[in-house]
Amino acid sequence: MKSILMDSKECLVCGSPHVEVHHVMFGPDRKNADKYGLTVYLCPEHHRGPEGPHHNKPFDIALKRLAQRTFLETHTQEEWMALFMRNYL
Repeated sequence: MKSILMDSKECLVCGSPHVEVHHVMFGPDRKNADKYGLTVYLCPEHHRGPEGPHHNKPFDIALKRLAQRTFLETHTQEEWMALFMRNYL
């Protein structure tokens, strides 16, 4: 599914056109992240580098908050909790 968090396929941080898909929710939640478009585009440095969400907890949580806020524009909090079982707001 197309990302519901971004319109363009450029790095969310720096605007680079060389991007990778980052699934905001991972592990067992990755399938639902894909299903509901909870992905962002990040260049390799901002995806896997020291400031990327895999190594930077505040950035990871900020992306999860963005995902939840955007999801709640078209779904309920109850649906979010049933799918992801954690409130990030």
